Formats: sequence, structure tokens, C-alpha cells
Amino acid sequence: MNKKIIYTAIAIPGSGKTKAALAAIPGMLSLGKKVLFVAPTFALADQVFDDISNISSSIKPIKVDSRNGVMAEATLNKMLNPKESKYFIICQHASFQKCSTTYLGSWTIIIDELPMPINLRHATFDNTQLRRLELVENIGGQLQIKNNMQEPIKNEINTFNKDNGMYNNKINSTLAASTHDIYKAIVNKTPVFVDTTQNKNGESNSNKDNPKTIIRIIEEYGFFERFHAAREVHLLSATLDGSLFDWFARANGFTYEKSSFAPNNVKNCKDVTIYPMLSDDNYCSRGVLDSVDATSDEGHKTLYSITKLIDSHLGDEQKCLMFSYNWGQQAHGNKFTQCKIDSRGLNNFSHTHNAFMIFHGNPTPIARRSLEFIAQKYNGSIAELERAWKFTHKLEMTLQNAFRTSLRNKETNEPVNLYVQDSETAQFFQNTYLPDAILDDSLAKTYKVKKIPGPAPHPAKDRALELLKAGMKQVDVARITGLNKMTISNYAKTLRPTITSTSNSKSLNTLEEWL
Repeated sequence: MNKKIIYTAIAIPGSGKTKAALAAIPGMLSLGKKVLFVAPTFALADQVFDDISNISSSIKPIKVDSRNGVMAEATLNKMLNPKESKYFIICQHASFQKCSTTYLGSWTIIIDELPMPINLRHATFDNTQLRRLELVENIGGQLQIKNNMQEPIKNEINTFNKDNGMYNNKINSTLAASTHDIYKAIVNKTPVFVDTTQNKNGESNSNKDNPKTIIRIIEEYGFFERFHAAREVHLLSATLDGSLFDWFARANGFTYEKSSFAPNNVKNCKDVTIYPMLSDDNYCSRGVLDSVDATSDEGHKTLYSITKLIDSHLGDEQKCLMFSYNWGQQAHGNKFTQCKIDSRGLNNFSHTHNAFMIFHGNPTPIARRSLEFIAQKYNGSIAELERAWKFTHKLEMTLQNAFRTSLRNKETNEPVNLYVQDSETAQFFQNTYLPDAILDDSLAKTYKVKKIPGPAPHPAKDRALELLKAGMKQVDVARITGLNKMTISNYAKTLRPTITSTSNSKSLNTLEEWL
């Protein structure tokens, strides 16, 4: 059994991790080693293909991906077979995590960038739609295949796949895409859970005429099984500790050792200013960013107000990259260039000196239910798993996107401005790869204050507290304020330590007199 070790090369984006790995490949191949280079995106795979060709014209890598109608997983399995006599393959994360483990024992894996270890997704169904899921049944809150329905459900999946093939315009399947996804997940033994939606009071909506049901799919990608099967694994990344990948790697029993591809310490030498856009009194969430800006009379949403503020802060000729979720893509002006969230391998904006990143990173309530299942499965902490989720979806994502700017361009010394969510993100940059960056909170504002859980206090509360502090009896305070006696009694309890201290100092009044 192979040791569960991942060799890591962790360094600042643009420091040359990928180039160092590629420079070592000719030597590895000359020793008879087989190398599988796994990239996260098509763009990065293409760049690796071009770079290795520049390093050595004699190396002829095999590039496997799903473009041009190619079935990447099947092609990769074929290329890994020793009968093919292939020694250097380039593929994507998506195909690697599904490939066969049969032949990986003779391959060295170089995986560029942190892979996403899980895929949490869900669909909402009403009663009519649920009845169409006739091949499965709900057993204890989890969907399972009905007895003797294993073959029919596989036939449904195969028919759907054939009818929705890249070159097939004929649709014979009546299976909806969401139903196909659910069937396929169950056949692959992926956990599929059923939740009845709840109203605002936390009560089940199951008694309503048309209740909604949420079906959750919790898919764990197969990276760690393949890492364990491989001859050796090298990870090239800017971050690791505290990420989702780190949580799952440790949960699967992996440890880390330094990779020979790790570059020497590379520091940023540019002048960088980081502008948090939300004050510490605020908090970053979709509820805040998608709400109406309470500080403005124009009725704009908060995210629009933020982009408008950045727009006014930029110089007339300056451009700014913008990275946000899909729901925020309409909130920018002429100075902003909207970019893909997964920008790894995107290097054609390295002449731009400004970037705005806005990710809250919080798991949705639906996602949190799935995280609870995962934490329990691995006997881990849900709090640590939630922190890892936020690290990956907020801090790591912001870092990757920030370095699409001229931060990775060694040919220019122009100052760089980074507009980020909040001070937590700004401090993350300072604590990692931008320790000399200036943190300027002059643009930070509070747009929507987080409400304290529970009912709002009664308007007469302050008056009641004043009267109680003055020594008035509770019955009289209730009569004057119109509040009931129980409420006044609760207010009095909050004041009792202060009142008791005062009474002890003066040796006056009994407890009964105070009440």
C-alpha cells in the first residue's frame, strides 16, 4: 500500500511553480517515469502544452480533454494503459477525478492548483414533479432505488445520455435533466437527501396544498482515491492550510511533504493598496450586497453603490477587473471588465493594475445541511468544515483573482489597487503574500447592519428602564408605559445587579421593596 503523502509546492501566484515542474519533466521522462499533468482549466492546459513544447521540441505530450466531442474520461483511461506506451499526458481536474485507478501506480501526478473536493447541488420539486421520480423512494430522508428497478433506472440514464449527445439532435427521453442527475447520483452510490422546505418560523410546509421538497446531492470528487493509487503526487498551489482541500486531505489520512518543484521564496515588490469596501460594522453576504442601499436616496442596490464608488475612485483612464457571482455581474460601469470567477490560467489581463473582488463565501442553509452530513461521516468538526468552506469560496478565490492583475507582471512597477470585501480579506493578503501592502479603509461603509436575532425591543423599553432605575415600583411602571407586568419584571431582572449593589452600599430597601 502506498504512503498517503502529497508533495506540495506552495508559493505566491506567478512565482513559477508550474514552470519549475515543467522544467523537471524532461529529466523525469529520461529516467523512464510517466507524468500526468492535471490542470484546472482548458486555458491552463493549453498553456502547459505550449510551454513544454518550448522547453523541449522532442517531447510530444498527449492532451486529453472534452473539446471536439472527445469523451475525456474514456480517452484518458486508454492513454494510461501501458500498452499505449504514453509517458506524458495533460488533462483536466474533471477527467482525472473520474479516471480508472488501475494503471495509476506507474504514474507521477502533478496537479496544478487546488482541486475542489466536493460538489454540493440541489433541486426543488413540488408533489407533481416528485411523483415522476417513480423509480426511487424516500427511505429515512434519503432517496434509494426501488426493488427490482436497478436496470430500468440505468436504461433511463443511458437513453438520456444518447439523446443529449453532442451530435444528436433527436430527443426520445422524457427524463428531465434534474431527474437524470438524481438518478445518476443514486446509481453511483452518491448520497441523495430529501428535505421538506420550512417557512420563516421554522415550521414544515408539508401541510400546505403544494409543498416544496428540496433534493440534495452530496458528491465527493475522487481525487484522494486516485492520489492514493498513484506512484507519486505533487501539488502546485498558492494556498493550502485551512482550505476545503486541506480538510478533506486530512480527513482521508494524507500528510504533506515539500515538493522538489517548490520555488525559492518569491516576494511581491510592487506598491499595493488594499481597500476594504465594507466596514467591520457590516458583514459580507448576498443579503447585504443584493439589498437596497440604505445610505442612498437613489434606491440603488448595495453592490451597485460599491461599484459606483470604485468607479469614482479610479482615474479617468484606468480600468478595473471585476470578479463576482453571476447575480452581481450587472452592477458595474464602463471602467470594469467582468471576468470569470475561475480565472486560473487567465494571464491576458496582467497589464491591468486594479481589481475588485466581491465574494462572501458563506454556505447557504441548504449547503450547510450537506456539510453537517460530511462532518459526521468523517467524525470531524462542522465548525472547521464551515471555516474551510469560507476560506475556499472567499479568501482563496479572492487571492487567485487578485493575481490576474499586474501583480504577476514582472515587467511593470505600476502601483496596484485591490478593492476587496472587508478587512478580513485585506488582512489575509497582508498575512500571506502582500505583507507590505497598505490597508486603506477610507472607502469602507456600512450599508446594512446585521439585525440582532429575536423580536425588536418595544419602543417603551428605554422609558421603562429609566423609571425602574429611578426606583419606581413595577406595577406603576407597567401602568405608565402600557407594558405588561411580565415584561417589566424581565426588565427589572436585568437591572437587579446594579440596583442590589446600590442598595448594599446604602443599606436601604429590601428586595420586596425593590420589586
